[in-house]
Amino acid sequence: KIVICVAGRFKDEVKGEAAYLAGAEGMIVINEPSQGHTTFSSAHVLPASNIDHPAVLEILDYYYNNQPNAFASIRFNGTQFGFTPSPTVASFSSRGPSRMNGGIIKPDVLAPGVNILAAWHTDVGPNPNPLATHTFNFDSGTSMAAPHVAGIAALVRSKHLGWTPAEIISAIVTTSNDSWTDAGDLIVDDTSYKTAGIYATGAGQVNPTRAVDPGLVFGLTLNDYIGYLCGLGYDDTEVSLTIGKQARCNMVKNLTASELNYPSIAINLTRSTMSQIVNRTVKNVGDAREDYSAKITEPVGVAIYLSTYKLRFTRLNQE
Repeated sequence: KIVICVAGRFKDEVKGEAAYLAGAEGMIVINEPSQGHTTFSSAHVLPASNIDHPAVLEILDYYYNNQPNAFASIRFNGTQFGFTPSPTVASFSSRGPSRMNGGIIKPDVLAPGVNILAAWHTDVGPNPNPLATHTFNFDSGTSMAAPHVAGIAALVRSKHLGWTPAEIISAIVTTSNDSWTDAGDLIVDDTSYKTAGIYATGAGQVNPTRAVDPGLVFGLTLNDYIGYLCGLGYDDTEVSLTIGKQARCNMVKNLTASELNYPSIAINLTRSTMSQIVNRTVKNVGDAREDYSAKITEPVGVAIYLSTYKLRFTRLNQE
C-alpha cells in the first residue's frame, strides 16, 4: 500500500516511520493550501514523494473516483535541474511588516532556504549508521537561509575590512535581485505563484558577487541606532541592554524609521499626511569617478520626485 498523508503538524519523516511500521510500501505527502508549491526532500525510511497543492487536487480526485482500485507508483528520476520559476518565496518564509515598527521594510532580503544540503549531527535515512562521523541532510527553514547571508557578510568584510556593519548590510540589500529571469520577471510567492509582495521579498534574492562591489553604500552610526531606539520609546536602561553598553537618550537626537539612513525607504501616507520628504546620504565605494542615474518605478497612486536625478562623484569615499 501507498499511504497518502497531509504535510505539516509534525515531521513527515515521523509519519513515514509510522506508516512503514504499519506495513506501508510508500507514502505520498500532500501539501495543504497554505503550503502551496513548497515541497521538501526529507530523509524518509520508505519511498516517499512530497506533492505541491495544485497536484494534490488531481491526486485526491483520482483516488476518490477510483476506489477501491486506485493505483500509484513512485519512480526516482534523478536530480532535476532547471526548475522554474526559481527562486521563489517559500511558503514558510518570514514575512513582514514588523509588528514593532512598520517603518522599516522587513525582510531585508531573500536567501536560499529550501532543501539545503548541510552538515548534520546524526546519520539519516532508512538505514542510519550510528557510527557515522561525517553526516549530511537536506533541511529547510530560515535557519538555512541565515548562514548564506552570514557567508556573504564575511565575503564582503574580507574584501572591505574598513566597512561598518551598516555598510555591509547596505551592500547586500542594494545588490539583491528582485527578478528571477534576465527579462525582469519578478519573484513569485510559492503559495500562489503570483508576484510576491514587498513584505515577502524585501529587496530580493541575495547576490554575493554584486554585494562585493555595490558602488554606493548607505551608512549608519551607533548613535543613529540609539536615537532610533529612543524614538521608539525605549528608556535608557532598555536601550543600554539592547546595545550592550551604557546609553542615554538625552544625549542623542530621536530618530524615526524614515530618518534612518537605511538602504530601503518605507513611509506611511494618509489623508492628513499625503506627502513626505525623506533624506538619504550615500558614499561612493566604487571607482573614484562615477556617475549614477536614478531609475524610479512608482507604486500605483504615488508620485516620487528626487532633488537630483544624477549623482556625480569625483573621489573614493565621497558622500
